[in-house]
Amino acid sequence: MPRLVPLTGMCVLALTAYAADPLEAFLSTNAIEKATQAFRSGDRRYIVVPVCSSPGGEALPGWPLEGPTPPAFWKGLEIGLRPFACDDLGEDPEAAKFMRLLRYAERYNRRLLELERTEP
Repeated sequence: MPRLVPLTGMCVLALTAYAADPLEAFLSTNAIEKATQAFRSGDRRYIVVPVCSSPGGEALPGWPLEGPTPPAFWKGLEIGLRPFACDDLGEDPEAAKFMRLLRYAERYNRRLLELERTEP
């Protein structure tokens, strides 16, 4: 029993450190719900994700890739939310954090696009 106390304490500390990471906290929220809340409050800004392999590179996930790029895409990129920078992603040799952020932003941005299309 005395051995379990330190082990339990270390587990709690590890979970606290994991939850304290702003990126993890952000990704733990529901992208669809967050986009819906933002839309209802009048915030129509999309999430822009940094592309760390390319200096100054950014991506606007969730937009259709076919056809000419609409002007709204460029405006979305210009005024978009940038909740994280490359430094926030840290050392990520397998790009796991980047991919998770990209998928989150894709769900969020697609939901905003859907809501905008159905708006009268």
